[in-house]
Amino acid sequence: MKLITKFSLASLVVLACSTSAYAANQKYFDKLDANGDQTLNKAEFTAGLQKYFVKKDITDPEEQKKKATNGFSKRDANGDGKLTFEEFSKKR
Repeated sequence: MKLITKFSLASLVVLACSTSAYAANQKYFDKLDANGDQTLNKAEFTAGLQKYFVKKDITDPEEQKKKATNGFSKRDANGDGKLTFEEFSKKR
């Protein structure tokens, strides 16, 4: 009986953490979605990378453009030029 209780508790903790991560990811996505259309265009996605570029000391505009283009393309599963939340969130 204790094993089942421990397993159930562990499952609830994992579920709570993944739900929390999902909510945080959705909140970040919504923040990047400047025009509120529930998708990210390349400009919105690129704007969201600015903190990453600063953190990684990527100052060359051409390198920034290349990284943004590659990151966007890898996520844009259907090639429509927009990222849905699902495409944005998917593990790569």
